[in-house]
Amino acid sequence: AGNNVHVCGTITLPYSEGFETIPMDYSGPGMIETICWNDLNASASSSGYPTYYGETSFATEGSRALHFRSSATTPIYMILPEIADATQCQVKFDCSYQALEGSGRFQVGYLTDPTDASTFVTAFTDNRTAGYDMQTRTVNIFNIPEGARIAFCYTGGTSKFYYGYLDNVRVTTIPTYAVATAVAPEVTPAIGAVEAAYNESDTLSAGVFYGGSAPVFTAVPNEGIEFINWTNANTGDTLSTDNPWTINIAKDTAIVANFDTASYKLNVVVADGHDIFGEVTGSGTFRYGRTVNFSATPMDHYSVIWNDDSTDNNRTIVIPDHDTTIVARFAIDKHTLIVAMNDSTKGVVTGTGVYDYGTFVDITAAPIDPDHMIFTGWSNGETSPAITID
Repeated sequence: AGNNVHVCGTITLPYSEGFETIPMDYSGPGMIETICWNDLNASASSSGYPTYYGETSFATEGSRALHFRSSATTPIYMILPEIADATQCQVKFDCSYQALEGSGRFQVGYLTDPTDASTFVTAFTDNRTAGYDMQTRTVNIFNIPEGARIAFCYTGGTSKFYYGYLDNVRVTTIPTYAVATAVAPEVTPAIGAVEAAYNESDTLSAGVFYGGSAPVFTAVPNEGIEFINWTNANTGDTLSTDNPWTINIAKDTAIVANFDTASYKLNVVVADGHDIFGEVTGSGTFRYGRTVNFSATPMDHYSVIWNDDSTDNNRTIVIPDHDTTIVARFAIDKHTLIVAMNDSTKGVVTGTGVYDYGTFVDITAAPIDPDHMIFTGWSNGETSPAITID
């Protein structure tokens, strides 16, 4: 699995170990020193087996992995060589582990004194009761004191030993990546902002994160604005619609929080009982501030009256910051009938008024002096002084 040339003493990064030279026999404690590692609390036997030895079954690269066992009560430590000038390291490794009973514990950290288990500082812990699947894990370890040694720690289950496999250990300085954030559209004043939440140990400086960290970004829209999605600033591809959104940092990244004005419903409806006289259009969900058309189509000889008393069939509205309902009523058309005379000094007429379309109206005409005057007829040709018209 890509062994280094094993030189005992202080090593420099990057460093890797694949356990290709670990003995396959049950040679017991101390054999790990052949690769310049050390063990702590290892014994010649754990339930009839040594606490660690070479194993081919779970090798992920090459032909050999480290098979380890620990008792139910005593943790064992597999300790890497001392690393020069390594105050922070990223440790990647392939592993599989299981407790036969109860919950065993697998940990990664460092020992400030490689001969004293009480000086172990934990950076990662996993409790496992079942499962042999080999997994690749990445652990960032910060603030490593000078002279401390990175170590793997295994503790058995509640009543039986804990065993597993370790392979392909790689130690590097923790890579750092820049994360740039922006909002769109870019307007003044801004329609929203981006906030980031993270552990202080996850960042080197503002906007620069250690690889493997997982900051949480939250898009914060201003009033009347809503968050749409996150996109890649370089390609425009949609990355997520989650808000908040957790990013697993593995490369330089530029993200954009996209906002738009909030959406509100426009309900254009017909009043109860009026739907037989006409119909309306224009309902929908629209962005705040948009200009939207809506309309009414009355049946013949009917007109619309909106709830704001407008009688225009075709109208527009600028969407406000709330849902809106507009109601249309339909009324039959009204017409004005004027009954007039050719000489108002000679007679009287009745019937002038405003009437609904289709109404039958009685009109009459009478001379002022019937002894000396007669009615001669209407403009429509009728000669009776009392007629009905529609």
